[in-house]
Amino acid sequence: MTNDTVRIGVIGTGFGAAVHVPGFLKTSGIRVQGIWGRDTARAEDVRRKFGIAQAFSSLEEMVRSPDIDAVSITAPQIVHEEIALEALRHGKHVLCEKPLAMDSAGARRMLEAAERAGVVHMTDFEFAEIAAWRSLKNRLEAGDIGAIRHVHIRWSVGSWADRGRLWGWQCDEKQGGGVMRALGVHALHYIEWLFGPIARLAVAKGVAIRERPDASGALRPVTAEDHCHVLFEMGAGFPVTFSVSNVAPRGAGHFVEVYDDSVTLLLGSDHIRDYGKGFKVFEGRTGSLELTECGTGGTDEGDAEGADCGLILPFSRIAQRFRDAITTGGRDVHPSFREGLRTQILLDAVDRSDKERIWLDIPSLDK
Repeated sequence: MTNDTVRIGVIGTGFGAAVHVPGFLKTSGIRVQGIWGRDTARAEDVRRKFGIAQAFSSLEEMVRSPDIDAVSITAPQIVHEEIALEALRHGKHVLCEKPLAMDSAGARRMLEAAERAGVVHMTDFEFAEIAAWRSLKNRLEAGDIGAIRHVHIRWSVGSWADRGRLWGWQCDEKQGGGVMRALGVHALHYIEWLFGPIARLAVAKGVAIRERPDASGALRPVTAEDHCHVLFEMGAGFPVTFSVSNVAPRGAGHFVEVYDDSVTLLLGSDHIRDYGKGFKVFEGRTGSLELTECGTGGTDEGDAEGADCGLILPFSRIAQRFRDAITTGGRDVHPSFREGLRTQILLDAVDRSDKERIWLDIPSLDK
């Protein structure tokens, strides 16, 4: 570090260029020092666009560099563990995209390595950073509603609804593809953040578009789910239902419905092209057929018409905590690899429940 400025190396030129780099640029005390991606020409383009000091020629060069204090990992999930362990071996602080690894064993190895290295480690779960989501969290914690009867969550978008969209690694279950790893993992995190621990779950996944053309025009099989339906039994005793699809041509967006004896709370956004924009909180009470918009505790600048990706500002809030923990020597910072491991345990349970068509009990993280 130089004068409390943390020098970041960004790994990955897709989501890294779209969210991480601009998010870091909004964060005080951080300098994006380097970029690396397997496509070196693309990495050089990103370097020039954002004025980054260096496009590294290899991962090893980046993690060995004395000019890099920390890395953010935005590469595909299948290489998260490999990259993180290499960075940790060189004492770098690590901020990693979700899902943390390919399975809970890999995520646990990452957590243990980070704890041995004594560095700051975080997982990028952005929804808990959005103003409207924090407003809902505050309402629940303030006791504004009584005992929850049930919660229903629906998330439907059309990002893969076009049958002509080319086959990619996202279509391959073995490479970490599937809508639960792309989107549903966020729900696994925020359900417990909002409502407490998940006790049991049962799952049904499906593939609606079973083949896609590759770049040559040949059809290739799709093995990763494009829709999924989960029933959770919460530790507090009430059910949560969750339905997610990325093959809904006219998807409705992302909504969380909370019901008690007299109050309905609705958090939602019908913005289907940018998953971080447009969220509002509504309330309805017994005796009224209307839902009334209630305060969201602030408006995110990402909601402005024509604004950049709506996830940039929420990401920058995580990045700020990452930087501050590094400069102060703090280690109890969230969401950490522990939250990443917890969601990976839940993802493993989702896969097993679907394959075996059974209810699964979910142990606590430390069991």
